[in-house]
Amino acid sequence: MGAALRNSAAAPGSTLAELRFGGYGVTTPGGHCTEFGSAVPTLTQPSEAQAFVDARIVEGSDYIKIIYDDGHAYGIDFKTISKETLAAAVEAAHQRAKLAIVHIGTLQDARGAIEAGADGLAHLFVDRNPDPDFVSLLASRGAFVMPTLSVCEW
Repeated sequence: MGAALRNSAAAPGSTLAELRFGGYGVTTPGGHCTEFGSAVPTLTQPSEAQAFVDARIVEGSDYIKIIYDDGHAYGIDFKTISKETLAAAVEAAHQRAKLAIVHIGTLQDARGAIEAGADGLAHLFVDRNPDPDFVSLLASRGAFVMPTLSVCEW
């Protein structure tokens, strides 16, 4: 559905807003995005990352969203991918010239995502305020943050 909307928006003469589609997020069995009652693809180890990313691209994803969040910042408990799988997913996205955007919940996870080479963060962490070192890390890596402030206001 997202790819069809994107294509409609890009059609000559369209008055629709420009859209980008992320598809299924990189997550692990029992991870965030698996709790909604629909079957979603998951991965369990770094060696699966390229095939997972390639499948999302075939489905029409414009960027790759990676879930690196165990939920504890929100008072819930999810499984999450390992640091090694995070790094492999970022690399897999970059191998296909796609942005790697990481969903995080904590400052520690945000740092880990940017240090793993993520291009940006989906949502801002909720466990503390950004500190100057984190802002410097973002700037040094040329990374961005989509704060999604309504998610942060629980």
